[in-house]
Amino acid sequence: MSGVFFAYSRADHEVVTRLVVDLATHGVDVWLDQDLVGGELWWEAILRNIRNASAVVFALSNHAWRSEPCRLEVDYAQRLGIPVRYIRVGPFEGSRRFAGLGGLLDYADGEVASLARELTRCTASPVRPPDPLPEPPKLPSAYSVRPGEPAPPDLPDPAAWSRGGVFVSYRREGAGHIAGRIADRLAGRFGEGQVFIDVESIELGLDFRQVIAEAIDRCEVLLAIIGPGWSTARLSEPGDLVRVEIETALRRGIRVIPVLVDDAEMPRTKDLPASLAGLTHRHATTIRHVTFRQDVTRLVDVLGRILPNRVQD
Repeated sequence: MSGVFFAYSRADHEVVTRLVVDLATHGVDVWLDQDLVGGELWWEAILRNIRNASAVVFALSNHAWRSEPCRLEVDYAQRLGIPVRYIRVGPFEGSRRFAGLGGLLDYADGEVASLARELTRCTASPVRPPDPLPEPPKLPSAYSVRPGEPAPPDLPDPAAWSRGGVFVSYRREGAGHIAGRIADRLAGRFGEGQVFIDVESIELGLDFRQVIAEAIDRCEVLLAIIGPGWSTARLSEPGDLVRVEIETALRRGIRVIPVLVDDAEMPRTKDLPASLAGLTHRHATTIRHVTFRQDVTRLVDVLGRILPNRVQD
């Protein structure tokens, strides 16, 4: 046995490719099926590489969890006795299910080194496969395509979690008053359960960092409320919560809408950490005190088109 097999969704191909490159810098040899197409030969190559792997990584996201091939691949590895490690590469609402499976690493939190060390240990102590080998999974019906055709998109899982709602990111000083008013209007339109604003949503005694990360994973949109003084020296600190919130949303492909309040201006790229540079390319909206009702109505209408199934009756 040698190398590491990656089970992943093609929807996460870009971030998984970055992860594989990062692992390579730690000396981890990874096999991806990115050069293969659908059909029997494709599926046989995947199964053969699973059998030859020293470990399997399940790159978890909502897309991957809905993918029938991903789940078949991981199940086959487990029946072969091959260790499986889990790392979140995108929005995923099932994190708590993995508490008893060695934990769930988070690529967005830079846990590549931890994953690399674990995979290196697996490679150094390969597991002997069972004899006889378990029956391999059959080719998923939706992937029965002719050679030369691209593999179809991942199959939806009716039992999979859905994502929706709005996360409101803001600084209390300077924008707390207007952020609360905006959240109230959103709750009136979409329901209180679809709006996360930390003051009211975090129960006493909980780790607010973990709660915030999980809330962002469940949201479709993050509103970055930017008031005067938003881009302060605190933003240069890696642990600044506003920075962490927006970084997490940008990395995980969640729509980020800058909301400029109290005549604030859009921050310049040179004034932001590199991890927030993408924020300056997001189309912003403005909410002013004198036109608050009209401005918020416009924002709510836009969110209503993004979240058409979340409108409160």
